[in-house]
Amino acid sequence: MKDVLVVSTGGAYDEKRFACAENFARHFGGFVRVVVTNEISPAQIVVTDPAIQMVPIDDELRKESLAKGEELRDKALERFAALPQPVSVVLINEVMAYLGESVVEFARLSDIFITTIPTDSTKAELMKAVIDQALVNGGCGILCLPHGATSQPIFNHIVIAWDGSRAASRAVVRAMPLLEIAKKVSVLLVDPPLRRAGEQYHPGDGLLAKLAHNGISAELMRVTSDHLGTAKAITTEVGRVNADLLVMGAQAEGGLRQWLQGSVSRKVLADAKLPLFIAH
Repeated sequence: MKDVLVVSTGGAYDEKRFACAENFARHFGGFVRVVVTNEISPAQIVVTDPAIQMVPIDDELRKESLAKGEELRDKALERFAALPQPVSVVLINEVMAYLGESVVEFARLSDIFITTIPTDSTKAELMKAVIDQALVNGGCGILCLPHGATSQPIFNHIVIAWDGSRAASRAVVRAMPLLEIAKKVSVLLVDPPLRRAGEQYHPGDGLLAKLAHNGISAELMRVTSDHLGTAKAITTEVGRVNADLLVMGAQAEGGLRQWLQGSVSRKVLADAKLPLFIAH
């Protein structure tokens, strides 16, 4: 994972994201790209029957907003000044509606995007907008850090939640550098179909073979969700084996809002106490 992307919002969780990005860059000898997102106010809309006029925001207010962006960029440059790996700090001054789209071009050129989980705290809406675009249109793997959790590149036990979907396959491919150096890897199937009579193939065997081709010896765990539901079954089993990273696909064709409203990956994220690596 040579290209590590991290976003600065000027919020309370910047340092957690920065520290994780630094750890990954040091381990893989990679390149850190810090995108400083500075939200600026859009032009004011004034409706006068029958016309709609766009009134520019006050020049002084705009200057203050731009100066804030410069300050955030300088802080990021200072934060990573001692890192021996190369660091690029890019400042984006944009209205909220387009900040996520501006970050996408950097996500498409990155191996991993490191972020924290948006909550109701300050800058949460901004992070949701950025993650939305990165997940749906960025193409890179996203490492989501729950609040209170920290992350190093080497994990003691990685669990892959596998359902054979395109998203799950992409997540495995994107997470392969982490899987290759993990101390232990398990493949978890929830409510897998039974083996067909007369056949030797079991669901999950193909992924085990794929991992073996990359020098990874993984164990297969098959469980039933029973009354728990798929998401709860995943988090329960992950907790049982004391895993410290969960890899899974995110079905998000409708964007982060759809993802937040009920997908299995979102429900897992809401209940997880460990980092989650997702891809779409």
